Amino acid sequence: KIPLGTQLQSFNASVYAGNPELCGLPLPNKCPDEESTPLPGRNDGANTLEDEDDQFMTLGFYVGLILGFFVGFWGVCGTLMLNRSWRHGYYNFLTGMKDWLYVTAALNIAKLQKFRN
Repeated sequence: KIPLGTQLQSFNASVYAGNPELCGLPLPNKCPDEESTPLPGRNDGANTLEDEDDQFMTLGFYVGLILGFFVGFWGVCGTLMLNRSWRHGYYNFLTGMKDWLYVTAALNIAKLQKFRN
């Protein structure tokens, strides 16, 4: 029997010619222990419950993503809009970080230029 779900079904049936004991897809002769084998990748309605579960999980993912974005966004921006001392502290922190980054970059560039000359 040729195993299902592998790359063996992608081969042409002529590859298996000369071996009369083989059965299953892609060969035309069916194995004696199976009634009918569904074609791989074909949906005969057997997986509708799984498809509905996948659709529910996908919908839940996007709903959670959107809710998380809004809670995070308004948690930060709303707090900064409503609390004046936090807003000033946050923007002072950003200004300090910008100044530190500028000074560090300027010093490193000066060191590199001194090293090159």
